[in-house]
Amino acid sequence: MCDRTVINPYEIDIFIPDKNFGIEFNGLYFHSELYKDRHYHSDKTIKCADVDVGLIHIFDDEWREKEEICK
Repeated sequence: MCDRTVINPYEIDIFIPDKNFGIEFNGLYFHSELYKDRHYHSDKTIKCADVDVGLIHIFDDEWREKEEICK
């Protein structure tokens, strides 16, 4: 379930409130420096940490090539 309330206006792709934990699934094209500031992902992680939410980022190539490790 997506959530925009934790670090508004940013969205967390999957947020598990009872664990205070989020997962971002990032496609390589739209999450490249062509579309996102080079600090976008680290800023998002820091904003989550500021409100005691753990956040991990999984890029689509990591999922494609190392799905079992990601799980």
